Amino acid sequence: MVSAYERWTWKRCSERVLALKHRLGYGERLWVLGFELLDDGQLTDPFHGVEVFSPNSAGLPATIPSHYSAVPEMYCILSTYAAAGEIPLSGEQVSLAALDPMWRSELSEMDSAALLKYVGQDFTMLQMVDVPFFGAKLERGDLAFDVWPLPKAPVTLVLWQGDEEVVDGGTMLFDRTVTHYVPGLVRELAWLTVWRLRNILNPEVKWGYHQLA
Repeated sequence: MVSAYERWTWKRCSERVLALKHRLGYGERLWVLGFELLDDGQLTDPFHGVEVFSPNSAGLPATIPSHYSAVPEMYCILSTYAAAGEIPLSGEQVSLAALDPMWRSELSEMDSAALLKYVGQDFTMLQMVDVPFFGAKLERGDLAFDVWPLPKAPVTLVLWQGDEEVVDGGTMLFDRTVTHYVPGLVRELAWLTVWRLRNILNPEVKWGYHQLA
């Protein structure tokens, strides 16, 4: 069985991904989920100031550590996004459950509790990082904000603090055009967005990517 690392390599994806420059909301620089993507496929993390992954030094797919498992998914999402024609955002927000009939729940209690830690963070500082990701903070729920995992795929997260009777919870809202820009990959974009949000501020994240063992 062909692994994701063998299917979605930088060598296979690079031509299509690099053609995103000056298209679909990009300028000369490319980024995804708050990572900057360089011309050689390297991913850097401006929130932690480190190189995350370089295909030139990663070795054969079978030797790449499992904690880099999101890399081929990011190459895959960018390749799919690059194949889309540009259409305007609809302005209509829909939940992940409405977009994906196999998705039966909103944000988990664990994810919601982790993301609620943003309440104590300096949002202005996060917005100043030199790669677009954090958008506006919103007056909804106990904590709400926009993020931009891709230039034409905004996500709104609305979170609420639990109490003695109700657990922490939350929802993710997408512009309805997300199914045009990443057809068949909305669920993957959702979990990558939550994963990325959690690892930006988690003090146990090492090198801006994975948690310490």
